[in-house]
Amino acid sequence: MMNDAIRLNNEAVLLLREGKDFSAMQTMERALELGKMHASRSLSMPFGRAKSTLGSSSLSPGKVCIHRPFRLNSCGDSSSFFLYNQALEIPTFVLEARDEATGVVACSVDDEDFVNTCCTIMIFNMALLFHRRGCHQNGRRFLSKANALYSLALQILKNVSRGQRRFEFTVFTLRLAIANNLAHVTDQSSSHWEELMEEVCLLMNVEDYTAFLESDVAMGIQMNIFFAYNHMDSVTGAPAA
Repeated sequence: MMNDAIRLNNEAVLLLREGKDFSAMQTMERALELGKMHASRSLSMPFGRAKSTLGSSSLSPGKVCIHRPFRLNSCGDSSSFFLYNQALEIPTFVLEARDEATGVVACSVDDEDFVNTCCTIMIFNMALLFHRRGCHQNGRRFLSKANALYSLALQILKNVSRGQRRFEFTVFTLRLAIANNLAHVTDQSSSHWEELMEEVCLLMNVEDYTAFLESDVAMGIQMNIFFAYNHMDSVTGAPAA
């Protein structure tokens, strides 16, 4: 079931890259439904609330990147805020990769951390679909849906075991992309917006990971941080740094 969800997610990403947003949304809905069913039935846990039962010695500490970003065409947003506008594919080879030292499959559909991370990728892609549609049509209803999905994705990420660091680059990318995009659809006068931008700033200081970001993505997000701090200074009346 999870294999089918991953396949559909990747099909939706391909449709997005071809500019077929509506077909991509229908395909992603099916992927999410299968992912939800797998998390609820196969793991016998509520969707988004899975906790890892693997001990630290169950798998090698080797890290696995389980996402591959694909840049999408402009979503028509005229604001100066940089949007993380890349859909995330889950390469099927990760399901076959084995740890070199132990020979154990590195990513199993029975592993709650792996399933939760995959589901978060799917939810992010769905949120991005609504986000792009909201920007195209200046539609608050679509942006509100994007807001809810981004928030759900962040909640699920919290359930990825802190002790398991195999997927940490993918988790980092998701946290950065979600917090950044969520700030775009959040009221900039709210404390929640400030918290999101502080989160983005903290993540951008993790040099081991930001070194792998494309240069224009890193620069765009840094400009968001610059805008945020100047904006917060103007709101609070404090002198800009």
